[in-house]
Amino acid sequence: MECARAAAIEVREETLRLSDLPQFAEVFFTSSVAGLRPVRGIEGGGAAWYGGRCRTR
Repeated sequence: MECARAAAIEVREETLRLSDLPQFAEVFFTSSVAGLRPVRGIEGGGAAWYGGRCRTR
């Protein structure tokens, strides 16, 4: 997150509902095992993301 902010990329950490996700240009999840991973879509066709500003860097 610090690197993204240093690159002038807006970063927010907050609790969201699944229904909130389609409004965002990119979505990521983090964990201590998997690290930082992009979310590519919501099962059932709720939304999909394909290489936005962060993923293409």
